[in-house]
Amino acid sequence: MAILDHVDPSEFTHKGWVAFCPVYITELDSGEPVVCERNWVPQFVLLFAGWCQQGAMWFLSSMFHEYDPLFAIKVTGKIGEAK
Repeated sequence: MAILDHVDPSEFTHKGWVAFCPVYITELDSGEPVVCERNWVPQFVLLFAGWCQQGAMWFLSSMFHEYDPLFAIKVTGKIGEAK
């Protein structure tokens, strides 16, 4: 949980969003990026964001059989990079 056990951002390369949850991201070039909630965000927020995306993927794949379900991760920049 990022509220009590702070995440070390030096382990991650990028920052971004999973639905409405701010996250740290690493291993973007792999097929399975590692995602962790940012500091001061409870872990259940990331869990709930994942459930929301899974629900949307279930709905879309049941309505449109050609839909290819994938989790959406928005990358907003590199860690330590000024805007």
